[in-house]
Amino acid sequence: MFLHFVIDSFYSLSISQLLKKLHPDNRHVFIMMQHSGSSQQYSILEELRLEALAISPSDQNLYNRVSDAWLSQFDKIFIHGLFHSGLTHILLSKISEKTLQKIYFIPYDGDVQLAVRFLSEGNKNAPNIIALQRLINWVIPPGYQKVRSDFFASYDTSNCNFIELEPILLQPLQPIDIDEVEEFVKQRIYSDRTLKTTNIMVGHSCSSNDNHIETLKLLAPLAGENIRVILPMSYHVDLDYRQKS
Repeated sequence: MFLHFVIDSFYSLSISQLLKKLHPDNRHVFIMMQHSGSSQQYSILEELRLEALAISPSDQNLYNRVSDAWLSQFDKIFIHGLFHSGLTHILLSKISEKTLQKIYFIPYDGDVQLAVRFLSEGNKNAPNIIALQRLINWVIPPGYQKVRSDFFASYDTSNCNFIELEPILLQPLQPIDIDEVEEFVKQRIYSDRTLKTTNIMVGHSCSSNDNHIETLKLLAPLAGENIRVILPMSYHVDLDYRQKS
């Protein structure tokens, strides 16, 4: 049985569908972290329940439940993103080195961007940095280490096991990536014609800080390709901005 700690529900829905194809006999439990956006995306939660058992707990109840003894029942543990402070605390204080061996980390690009900022400022003791350093198994898209070379050049990866897996994409596409979006997507599309559909998630909130409109303009030349663009825009809601987008 596999356990998933989830930050973003649409991204996790895609992951659950992929894993169901790869391992149809394995049972998956998806825990949706509250106050992160996922618990507000009710329609996605319902879809996710068709693929796996999805639970949206209160943060404190989850934190109290998690222990090495409780985690021992799961064959593998997946962490989807580290933006949630509760997950960071769990990694730093409640999980043993032995349990860490069966954790598989699926990073959002924002996790790495935040780490780059901390490292560039000389802050190597930030909780996010320390938590990232504890994670051994990383599930990343092909070529991701090259795309984020600024991070991996300053991050000790000697003990890491990088597992490259399609069709997991960088998520979310944040403003810092605007100049890279079109080139990156073209590279992913044309490098492997066997892919049926490339899923692209633009931002993860209804906020102009995610530059959805500018990103969509960069993706427009790819309209004839086999891509699927998703804009969740389900929390930090700015209704005027949503209508404009």
